[in-house]
Amino acid sequence: MDEIEIRVTDIIMIKQTEYRVIGYKNGLFSLCEMNIQKLNILLYAANDLISWVQDGSAAIKRATFSNVVLPNPELEEDFQKKKELLQVVIDEYGPMYIDLCGKAPKSALKKEMQKLNFLKDTTWRTIRTFLQSGFDDSSLIDGRRLRTGERTPYEHIKKSGRPPKSIAGKGVPLTPEVKAHFDEAAKNLLSGRFTSKKAAYSDMIRRYYTYKEETSEGIRVCILPENQRPTLVQFENYSRAKISQEQLDEAKTSAREQRNNKRLLLSDNLQGVMGPGDLWEVDECEIDLSLVSVENPSVTIGRPIVYIMVDVYTRMIVAYSIAFDNNSIQGITNCFLNLLDDKQELCNRFKIQIGADEWPSKILPFRIRSDYGAEYISHAMDAICCKLGIAKELVSPATGSLKGQVEQVFHQIHAAQNSLLEGKGLIEKRYDSDHHKEAILNINEFEAILLTYIVGHNRKYMEKYPLTKDMRQRNVEPRPTALWKYGVLLNGSPRPITNETMFRHALLLPVKASVGRAGIAFKGLFYINLQDESLLRDMYLASTHGRKKLESACIDPRNIDHLYYIREGKLMTASLNYNKTGMKDYAGMTLSEYNALHSKKKDNDAIGRETNLQMDIAIRDRQVKIISEAQKRHIRPSTENLRKNRAAEKKVRAQQMAVIPKEKMPIEEATAQSLSKRGNAPILPITAREALKDFNEEEAFDE
Repeated sequence: MDEIEIRVTDIIMIKQTEYRVIGYKNGLFSLCEMNIQKLNILLYAANDLISWVQDGSAAIKRATFSNVVLPNPELEEDFQKKKELLQVVIDEYGPMYIDLCGKAPKSALKKEMQKLNFLKDTTWRTIRTFLQSGFDDSSLIDGRRLRTGERTPYEHIKKSGRPPKSIAGKGVPLTPEVKAHFDEAAKNLLSGRFTSKKAAYSDMIRRYYTYKEETSEGIRVCILPENQRPTLVQFENYSRAKISQEQLDEAKTSAREQRNNKRLLLSDNLQGVMGPGDLWEVDECEIDLSLVSVENPSVTIGRPIVYIMVDVYTRMIVAYSIAFDNNSIQGITNCFLNLLDDKQELCNRFKIQIGADEWPSKILPFRIRSDYGAEYISHAMDAICCKLGIAKELVSPATGSLKGQVEQVFHQIHAAQNSLLEGKGLIEKRYDSDHHKEAILNINEFEAILLTYIVGHNRKYMEKYPLTKDMRQRNVEPRPTALWKYGVLLNGSPRPITNETMFRHALLLPVKASVGRAGIAFKGLFYINLQDESLLRDMYLASTHGRKKLESACIDPRNIDHLYYIREGKLMTASLNYNKTGMKDYAGMTLSEYNALHSKKKDNDAIGRETNLQMDIAIRDRQVKIISEAQKRHIRPSTENLRKNRAAEKKVRAQQMAVIPKEKMPIEEATAQSLSKRGNAPILPITAREALKDFNEEEAFDE
């Protein structure tokens, strides 16, 4: 008897059913059933197949293949996409392909479908035909697309689908006109977030499948009968084929929200995290609670802003701060300063008992993960991370799930407090919420509540924490405190803060300051440190060498009373020089408050410069006119008797500039009146003596 050989791609006929041999491994053949519209893969022992062929129960047929010739570039692109898809199928599920059957998740295949934008039906049809053809590339091309010449488009003569239950039926055939209406409705469906399929369908019916009817009450709009208009199911099926789920999700939410909520979870946030202190997540949140003033409880001050740092490896809250600054560098620096606090002493102040090593202090992370908040992308934050040796990681905008630990903490804080604070200042985001009038807690009392939650969070059992095999063998409980101890034992302790002074300096805001004879100058403020001899020497030399830039100058934005700088590795402090006019008025101000005043002065200075320029132009214009008038009457003056002429001019000028102006006496006024009676002759100036003489002569004449 001839030797029986079964090859992959051969066709085996078993009981009038054809199967394609698609794989062989460990004495088993993998067969794919042919001539059916679903994927059916069976495993048969090689010995059984050979015995069936020997006794005639099965027959073998050799495979034949055809060359692939693509007539246009459009087919080439589609062909290459399918090849790329099938390469993933071969790599992931070959050589037996039995894992393609069943309901087990197929993450690799799903990811490739999304990458290539393939619909589910298209994907499985491509895989089925490829396997049934014996890996023939020609099966990847629709035979209808290989036809040449013009073809008459298919026209629907009658409605497709199951036979109607009623005599008249429902729906209409999908003619080109109906498809055009469907395309318009599909475009309308994607145009707005709140436009549903039913709403888009209703708009289409209103536009194209209604008629007007006159009645005794007026004109009425009527809908065509069910057998003369497309049905909602027809439109849904058509739109489902034309619009992918990804397009629909993006239209109904946004591209960012779709990416955040429906991205594939192919890993978790512990990937690449090397123990405690390696990666921390940081964020801030406006708490839904209205607070009252500490000094005056009758005054409402609004929401507190909570900043949180969470260690990703252990889920431990390592630092926090409470402030009223949102998206502010001050808020995040307060959170950094909390790393210096002795957590046991901090908890004791609020009457909370914790162990000495339960909540670590004075440590630094290697990396910080945050969003694109204004404070995290600022130059100040870049400077802090650079000085402290921290790598900054920014997650994509609108993807809060990429920093899910800190986001989850804020969600849990609200969930824990809301039921307790209802009616006590809780902001319920309702029109009838009266939270400002109901507020009872001040910021210190809220801090006590928050600190209680943090201590409890760091002790809680986390049921869904992904424990490793080694953790389970060592009976490590999934609690932040226990995971911290395990991580330190396995990977070493986090980076310590060795120099507290330099750490504080790193958190200050770098500023541009210079040293002159008046001391350290910064934005119109003057600082002095009389204990710094080097500073005094630079001030003295400024008169010769000019102003000198003060390197490492920093300021605390919370209070501008002092300016800080580094001198020979030591943190030096310069204070406002109260001996300079106006400096004492700025004591206790924040940098933002002073910047507002400084900006206002700069605006006023700009207006003043413009006003001065206009005044200078007006003055110069007036002076030019005076000079021009003088030039018109110009006669070449004589230079003879210069001293005598100057003395005469000096005498006239002196008489005009008398210290006490000469006043008219009553007798002089009377004389002026008497002279006016003499006629219209011009009145010449006379002395008082001459006026008396004239007066006496007139009296003698009268006698």
